[in-house]
Amino acid sequence: PANDRSTRPDDPEPDGRRPEVGDEPPADFPGQAGSRWETYDISGYTRFIKFHKISLIHAERIVDELLESVIAEARPPLVLQEVEGDAVYFYAISDGSREMAREISDQVKRGLAAFKEREAELISECSICLCEACNTVGRLTMKAVLHHGEAVFTHIRQFNKLSGEDVIL
Repeated sequence: PANDRSTRPDDPEPDGRRPEVGDEPPADFPGQAGSRWETYDISGYTRFIKFHKISLIHAERIVDELLESVIAEARPPLVLQEVEGDAVYFYAISDGSREMAREISDQVKRGLAAFKEREAELISECSICLCEACNTVGRLTMKAVLHHGEAVFTHIRQFNKLSGEDVIL
């Protein structure tokens, strides 16, 4: 079911279609609403990429794998907003409840744990490669920023956009 908290973000919609980043919001999507959003950001990304030009393909693949591990842990009420470089953005339309805040907080903890778990796997998997990216994967860390407030939701081409004073971090 669409409102079942165990539904994964990549599970098909009731019409059989898989949701994608930038999907149009549902018909009842508010123009302005109280919302919660979170950002996961890999610390050390710029340095990791800058110093690994030769192994850039490996570096980007490592970052993609780590971000995928975080995304895989997201469940409703979170909606994947955007993936940009080393960051993943989610939002949720807030119902104002402590239960929802607790659920989002728990998801952040699961996302951070998934990052650590996948990082440990990558350290092992990358041990056979001699490139700098593979040899320094263990130096990356993940931070999560949670925020709440009022947001304006608009749609530009295929993208949903959150904006407003509270969205500025």
